[in-house]
Amino acid sequence: MYKSLGETMSFDLETLDIEGYNGKSIMNKFLKQKSGSGPLSVVLPGLRYNVDMPILYYTTGILLAAGHSVLSVDIRYSEIQEFMSGSSQERTKWMFKDAETIYNTIQGLEGFNLSVLAGKSLGTILMSYMVQNYLDIQECKTLWLTPLLHHDLVVNQMIAHKGKSLVVIGTADSIYDDDKISRLVEEGKCEILAIPRGNHSLDVPGGVLESMKQLTSIMSSFNDFVR
Repeated sequence: MYKSLGETMSFDLETLDIEGYNGKSIMNKFLKQKSGSGPLSVVLPGLRYNVDMPILYYTTGILLAAGHSVLSVDIRYSEIQEFMSGSSQERTKWMFKDAETIYNTIQGLEGFNLSVLAGKSLGTILMSYMVQNYLDIQECKTLWLTPLLHHDLVVNQMIAHKGKSLVVIGTADSIYDDDKISRLVEEGKCEILAIPRGNHSLDVPGGVLESMKQLTSIMSSFNDFVR
């Protein structure tokens, strides 16, 4: 999937050994710059929006082009029956354990410094756990893609985060909330990119071409944000 990116950028594709909740292996792709050190970014997926889908795939490309190595975490929670059938509390415990394990893996990578933490939808819960519990993450940039604004943990940690933050959300997304967005601007340090009529996948009305135009605009904002 990343072959086309590799044609224009120089990186090695590896897989790290990450053991998550109940000893379950966490799928991942570690796209490591040839230098073997430097800035590191982490990309976290949504429930049914994996890292190979457009927003996260091209986010990874932007980060690689900026000279970052990228740990692309490919947890597919929607395909894990045990997770999907669990209670809200059980799912939260599962995600928190995975977030802890991912963080510990990052800490074990010598020569890298965490620069950008990005997550889509459900992935913003893992982001929030990291922001809440690890002080060094307060220094990195955070990219919140369609964050779950109905979760107090997510909103509170978006506000608490001391680093530069970019929030991207569609105005037609069911989780969009004007009051919460206002709080993020007034109480936090969040830059908001609201996509008019954008849905939870950040697609817009008008067909594929209109959504592709919007995707280009979003990626241009990401490029400015990470550099």
